[in-house]
Amino acid sequence: MRRWILRTAAVAAAVAAGAWLWVWSQPERPGRGLAGGPLFRATVDDVVSLEIRRPTGATTLQRQDGGWVLTGQVDDPFVDPERAGEVLAALMAGEGQPVLPGTEPDARRFGFGGPASLELVLGLRGGGRERLALGDASEVAGMVYASGAGRPGVFGIGGGLYARLARLPDGVRLTRVLPPVAAADLDSLRLGRRGGEDWLFARDAGGRWWLRRPGGVASLVGRAARYHGQYGDRRRQSGGVTWLLADERRLREVVYRASDTAVAGFPAPGEITGPV
Repeated sequence: MRRWILRTAAVAAAVAAGAWLWVWSQPERPGRGLAGGPLFRATVDDVVSLEIRRPTGATTLQRQDGGWVLTGQVDDPFVDPERAGEVLAALMAGEGQPVLPGTEPDARRFGFGGPASLELVLGLRGGGRERLALGDASEVAGMVYASGAGRPGVFGIGGGLYARLARLPDGVRLTRVLPPVAAADLDSLRLGRRGGEDWLFARDAGGRWWLRRPGGVASLVGRAARYHGQYGDRRRQSGGVTWLLADERRLREVVYRASDTAVAGFPAPGEITGPV
């Protein structure tokens, strides 16, 4: 019996020693994030804000009333929810390359804090925060240097993800002057005139459009003044106000230019020097 116990103990010791030697001989496993992989564990639904920091200032993309707004250096309530969702989805699904050996977070030689640098700070539900800093591009390695995202050093991200992030905050702004509006759906339209009174258009029961113009007939010039000086079939009186028959074709063009026209570009905050 004693011999059997000794034999069993010897076998167990040999197995333990073999297991220890096998583990010792294996390459050291990298810590979390060292080998690369997903940047963040959170999802788009977890994100309540995204602060976009540049050397020139900061702008925050913030959830508000079921949508998004921009505040800070760029103040814009017209954020395209689809574009915002696409950018956040790309960010949360983004992956980082392995950490570069011997590097420290935010090492300035990689462009962090430089004139072209970008820093993103995610605000999460429950008060959590995540950070991703972007520096220079490495054309040789085909990546952009990054720091943060729980990594202990500098790593790379792909150029496709960087291209999306580099366009922020303009990359999520509404690219049309106003949401699309069909003239057929309108029953009135007010045009604000800088330095003058508003013009009011209204549609009657027959579908015709009329203009209440400040000054009435006396304010007309050119062909319109000559016509109304001789004929009265294109105006009417209602409540002591003179209404002039409007050109529906031109009215539709106004609605189109105000709603369906795409934005050509957004000026930088420093480029706006006066009222618009």
